[in-house]
Amino acid sequence: MKRGAVALLAVALASTSVAHADRYEATISVRPEGVLARVDDVGTRTPAMVAGGGLAAGLSWGMRNWLDLGAELAAVSLTRARYDGATADVFGVPQMGELSRTTRLAQLRGVATLRLGVGWVPVVRLAIGVGGRQRTAARFAYGSAIVIPDGDEAEIGLDVVVGLRLGLEHRVTRRWSVGLSAGATECLGIGAPDLQLFDAQLSLGYTWYPLW
Repeated sequence: MKRGAVALLAVALASTSVAHADRYEATISVRPEGVLARVDDVGTRTPAMVAGGGLAAGLSWGMRNWLDLGAELAAVSLTRARYDGATADVFGVPQMGELSRTTRLAQLRGVATLRLGVGWVPVVRLAIGVGGRQRTAARFAYGSAIVIPDGDEAEIGLDVVVGLRLGLEHRVTRRWSVGLSAGATECLGIGAPDLQLFDAQLSLGYTWYPLW
């Protein structure tokens, strides 16, 4: 009897403290991120590398113990990109000078996450989606003049987004988890140059069981 009671107590404690399966779990997560972006522009010689920050929020569902499917919404703001020796048309006349502008992004992504553990969980996350890219009007400095080049007013364009992320999450309790990850995202511009994002994220997740 004593041995059976101890076994039942161990099972009860394990079920209340640590989750042993991810199937049928729903998880909402919030992930602040630091970003480094490779930003290209028309008439420039080389892309600019700029820093930025962002926030992603996601909702996922455990299809298997090792596979989550879900969606996430992400927003990123970048610092101003500057390009020396850029070429731009000013009133129809080609000029050479410094071009600069700021980019902001909002993206909706479908996400598949491979989970390769229980308490400490290595994760591989694949994402594909669409995004909106806001670019401010270009600032073009040549000689003593500062102007907006022909056709370089503020605009909002569309991106097709593909991303890969590697990380490690820790299941602190049955409900709460924390994690750290690094990722790369390719933003294929529709009517704008492509853009690449490289980021590091902290994550905080809350899990519940809608079917239990």
